[in-house]
Amino acid sequence: MEEMLHPEFVEIGRSGRRWTRTEVIEALAGEPRRAAPEVDEWEFVDLAEHLVLVTYRLHTGTRQSRHSSVWDTSAAAARLRFHQGTVIPTEFQ
Repeated sequence: MEEMLHPEFVEIGRSGRRWTRTEVIEALAGEPRRAAPEVDEWEFVDLAEHLVLVTYRLHTGTRQSRHSSVWDTSAAAARLRFHQGTVIPTEFQ
């Protein structure tokens, strides 16, 4: 996880909470492994040289959410710079 997250990584969680890189790493270290969710509606948009916006929809059980991530591709391996997830209310699913 430390290698995948950019040093300046920030996340806005589905709850609206702002998470730092350190907080995310610590929180995930204490979580049990989960089954991989179903993911679709992938889109990739170049924002600038070495910055890519990735958006997708995630299905976990009966809940759906939309996610957006900004990836820094300037190094040998892409690193996640920003992430946000938003729950889709059932009336919009």
